[in-house]
Amino acid sequence: MLRPFRLAVVGAGMISQVSHLPAALASRLVKACAIVDPAVERAAGLAQSYGLSVHVAPHIEDVLTEVDGAIVATPNDSHSSIAVACLRHGVSVLIEKALASSYAEELEIARAAEETGRVAAVGDASRFRDEIVLLKNLLDEDYFGHVTPFAYQFGTRGDWQPFSAYNLSRKSAGGGVLVVTGTHFIDRMLYVLGYPDEATLEDDSLGGPEAHCAARFAYVRQGRRFEGATRYSKTVQLPAGLVIGASGFVGSTPSSVS
Repeated sequence: MLRPFRLAVVGAGMISQVSHLPAALASRLVKACAIVDPAVERAAGLAQSYGLSVHVAPHIEDVLTEVDGAIVATPNDSHSSIAVACLRHGVSVLIEKALASSYAEELEIARAAEETGRVAAVGDASRFRDEIVLLKNLLDEDYFGHVTPFAYQFGTRGDWQPFSAYNLSRKSAGGGVLVVTGTHFIDRMLYVLGYPDEATLEDDSLGGPEAHCAARFAYVRQGRRFEGATRYSKTVQLPAGLVIGASGFVGSTPSSVS
């Protein structure tokens, strides 16, 4: 019989409580073996709330010999050090987005994964939704003709409130609304359209985490240029929506849609 995958949940905050730990417990292939958090009383409380008998520890190093993989759901500026420690010990990681709070830290994670042959994945999976895969297939086949300007917006009043309040510091979060919610669409955009040739960003950060931002992207494809505009807010309710313009629609049936 196959041994269950032994999992550590690092960070006993809200995302672990409502998403990661319940998902792990729902799988017969996974065994939750450890909950790690410097606030050990919070980790113990999380274990107790699910009726778990697991190793509760303040540091990832305390459990590395006991697990096969770890979910890193801590403040963004701690992702790199925890993930690299896991990878160097042969423990694969799923890191809650954002991957890290700086590009340099993200490179450290990528290098550690490449050098050790372990898996380092980021928990930003909306690109795998059926409707996003379908959209990419249709655009790749020019089903609607050539893409022309696109626009996207999303805004909420407050919403997610981490227990540690790390998102109130630009140093610990790496950014504000662009990191918290904007990354979801940007990741989908990169998957569907590829990397843009130009990108600009305006925000109201003034040195702190931004509450509002607007980004513009420009693509040049087969000699044609098209642009996209996006905006995000953490204080204004903006109905989520994506509009993609296209020219030359002929209504042909795509050869393959998955």
